[in-house]
Amino acid sequence: MTVNEQYLDISGRQVRVHGEGPPLLLINGLGANVAMWGPLLPHLEDFQVITFDAPGVGRSQAPYLPYSVYVDLILSATSMADA
Repeated sequence: MTVNEQYLDISGRQVRVHGEGPPLLLINGLGANVAMWGPLLPHLEDFQVITFDAPGVGRSQAPYLPYSVYVDLILSATSMADA
């Protein structure tokens, strides 16, 4: 299988879409970026893996203040599902 990888900008967040198949959204821990998932990607080749950098981490823009990690996580996950 040929692996496709692209970066998208969704609401100021850098989203990485890797591969093809059923979508699988991976959410990294605080302070981590999409690079943490690199070693796992070969084992998920049957999925379209979607990862994103949280605001202010990796390639994403800094968050606007006031900022809530929980609200942002919910908004990020729903915006990825809608994209």
